[in-house]
Amino acid sequence: MAKSILILEDTNARIVEMRKVFAQLLPQFGIVAFDNVPDFLDWAESNLKDTVLICLDHDLGSTRERNGERFDPGIGRDAADALAMYPAICPVIVHSSNSIAVPGMLLVLRESGWTCSAMMPSDDLRWIDTWWRQELECYISGGLIFALME
Repeated sequence: MAKSILILEDTNARIVEMRKVFAQLLPQFGIVAFDNVPDFLDWAESNLKDTVLICLDHDLGSTRERNGERFDPGIGRDAADALAMYPAICPVIVHSSNSIAVPGMLLVLRESGWTCSAMMPSDDLRWIDTWWRQELECYISGGLIFALME
């Protein structure tokens, strides 16, 4: 199976900007994005072993309607807690402006052996092609992504 980058993010504009950076830095990997934790976890259950990077947001918006019923998208902490049950197979970048929730996400991931860092969104979407890109470049130059391509 092809290697993938997994994104949990509910803002389409952010996903578009992230895809642009990935197209420049990691064009060989597929990108899979979800705006809710249940779908994210369903995909991860079968495909996590082929994932080279995970990007997690915390706040995923309010309960919304799906298939005629109310649907809770969950929060990034739910995803981090679930990931902690799996072997740590790739780095994780947490990108959230929720400064209260981020430390808990990082803690649960790190205690489970995941390499992870956090990025606080700022300046509309410009943070993606600057600070977030630099964090991604650090993972690449450190061999944390390419080492998994074998």
